[in-house]
Amino acid sequence: MKRVIFKTLLFLALLAAFAWGVWSIMQTPPPAKKVRTGDTTPLVEVLPLEVGEHTLRLFAYGRVEAHDPLDLRPQVEGRILELHPAFEPGGLIRAGGELVRLDDADHRLALAAAQSALEKAEAQLAIEGGRRRVAKEELRLLADSLSLDEGSRSLALRAPQLREARADVLAARNAVEMAQLQLERTRITLPQDVIVLQRDRSQGELVHKGERIGRVASAGHAQISLQIAPSQVDRLNAATGASPDNRVIIDHRGIHYQGQVKRLQQALSERTRQAALLVEIEDPFNLKAEHHDRPPLLIGTYVEAWIDAGSLPNSIIIPRAQLSDNRHVWVVDADQRLQVRSVQPLFEEPDRVFAAPLPDGDRLLRGNPGGLLPGTRVRTR
Repeated sequence: MKRVIFKTLLFLALLAAFAWGVWSIMQTPPPAKKVRTGDTTPLVEVLPLEVGEHTLRLFAYGRVEAHDPLDLRPQVEGRILELHPAFEPGGLIRAGGELVRLDDADHRLALAAAQSALEKAEAQLAIEGGRRRVAKEELRLLADSLSLDEGSRSLALRAPQLREARADVLAARNAVEMAQLQLERTRITLPQDVIVLQRDRSQGELVHKGERIGRVASAGHAQISLQIAPSQVDRLNAATGASPDNRVIIDHRGIHYQGQVKRLQQALSERTRQAALLVEIEDPFNLKAEHHDRPPLLIGTYVEAWIDAGSLPNSIIIPRAQLSDNRHVWVVDADQRLQVRSVQPLFEEPDRVFAAPLPDGDRLLRGNPGGLLPGTRVRTR
């Protein structure tokens, strides 16, 4: 019995000693680490603000349209014998190519008849010339026995008949020229490269004079009507003077095309209340060898346009993303402190603003100030 009590007490004593040891270890604080002290001034990124003269561009959207569209209407009647293989919407026909050929049988017969009439009239003139010579010789032989006034003498020499014969020859020649012209009009050609916009008639159909066969437009140029704010017209005029001829860069999917402002409409759009600029694009279908490596600019394509608008002296450029409420920016001043500055916009583009210069030493804060307050001293990079 005593042996059992002794073992129990010994076990309890060891358990108490173990518990005390664990408790002591837990109460002992870990050794303190040495903390290095350094500069805690916030680090920010800045952009320089360069004051100078900057080139300006007006930005606008537009849709490519046909340049000088033309309706093909025959000047004579006839059945369509042949259409150019490319006479389909979107087809390209080179200058001098025969777009349409009409049946010319009737016109060839008319020309032959006119030529016959001319030969007959010329023969009649020759006969009348012979008669005049005979009458003149007879009048000479009777000159001593006859006394004629000027009118009678003219009749005796067959002057009216000669004038009539000459007029008949002239009329016959005009008839031949008209018949030849009508025959030539059975073949329709154009002196410039054209793009086909629409075809209304088919081969074999009979067309009357003045009926539309199709619609074409110049292939050497295209045009775009651009809408700009009325407030930007002054900037456009300031850059060009009285005759707008600004260069225009047309951008479609990263490909650039050259254009030129040809006309400023003198009335605002009733629907948008915007001013319209008519821009002409050079060689949109890449007919010139130097443009063969770019895709054609098809009719109906929507494009972006950058219009030369002169330059702006003594100004700075601010990325639009850095503007707060479109009128304020964060800067780091010459004393390395954050400040909020008011901006005076002078000209705007979609992604940047041209403004009056800020105080000397200001650099534009890049990004968000991250909760920092104006006047906070910062480090820059």
